[in-house]
Amino acid sequence: MSPTSLGVSRIVGIEGDPNDWVKTGNVTVRHISAPHYGWQFRALGFHYTTKSIFWSEKSYKRIQELTLDGSTATRSLFTKTSGYVDGLVIDWISDNMYFSDSKYNWIIMVPLNSTDVFYKLIITTGLYQPHGLAIYPKKGYLFWSDWGDIPKIEMSDLTGGNRRILVSENIVHPRGITVDYDANAIYWVDSSKDTVETVEFNGNNRRIVLSLPNTNFFGIALYEKFIFMTEQEEGHLKIYDKITGKGYTNYKLGYIPFAIMMYDEDMQAGELSCKLSS
Repeated sequence: MSPTSLGVSRIVGIEGDPNDWVKTGNVTVRHISAPHYGWQFRALGFHYTTKSIFWSEKSYKRIQELTLDGSTATRSLFTKTSGYVDGLVIDWISDNMYFSDSKYNWIIMVPLNSTDVFYKLIITTGLYQPHGLAIYPKKGYLFWSDWGDIPKIEMSDLTGGNRRILVSENIVHPRGITVDYDANAIYWVDSSKDTVETVEFNGNNRRIVLSLPNTNFFGIALYEKFIFMTEQEEGHLKIYDKITGKGYTNYKLGYIPFAIMMYDEDMQAGELSCKLSS
């Protein structure tokens, strides 16, 4: 999670298998604190093979990488964003990073292994405030939520082609979005409807998983049967069943959480997707 409290931003992690700690409530927490007061972590991503995590930072308007090897050295991958980068994903097969900028209204692809300052604007039209991003490299799919004047859930291939709208009705402010790789479906949160919803990749079988009035959802992640959501109205981490909508637990965090991700090897597997070259 990327929370902010009293101007000090941190990346907070809960260790272990959720099947263990969700049931017992006994958690081991670690955190990475921002080096400067006023930083604000927004989006999060990771590359399990390289043991790296990535974040967007609002105040200094950049995207950075940190390798989880005990080092505190960071690498800036992209600077001069608008500061409103709330969607960030890693194609762990082809080593590309994608992010959405909701002020500039674009989606960008950046190679992770390039020493050059090289990037590609893959989507620049038909975006009204793109927010969350999700990716399925094995199938070559990119998904995003757009909560602007024409709210929708949309998908494309990993070069920005073959765009298709999955959801455009009865949707208001879709924010975080994630992929259920087993079910060929996506899940997202709508911060105005106070809902968690899902739809299949072909646009069929849309349903509301749960509705929680008076909430303000931001991020969402999946792991096996669990849905994890960050909620900003009261600063909660909420955990529910992705099929039944049954509530498992609710952690009062004491700060405002933003993005959430599941850092796990099983979340990143597959074959060749999309290589970017200049």
